[in-house]
Amino acid sequence: HVEWLRRVARALVADAGAGDDAVQETCLAALQRPPRPGPTVRAWLKRVLLRGLNRERVVRSRRAKRERAAAHEEAVPSA
Repeated sequence: HVEWLRRVARALVADAGAGDDAVQETCLAALQRPPRPGPTVRAWLKRVLLRGLNRERVVRSRRAKRERAAAHEEAVPSA
């Protein structure tokens, strides 16, 4: 299912590296807590992938917000 998962990730994110990271996290989750065998494996994998991508989006957003809040305006004399 890994190649299928890669295609799904690449369709969802523009950055191939982020997609590959999401696939790795999904595979790790599958190894740690495998889904039930059967026809729903791909649906489960896709759900785990989407949750991971969403979690990463939230983390990036919060980080950017914290960095903006902590940034100091520097007084630069006009030219």
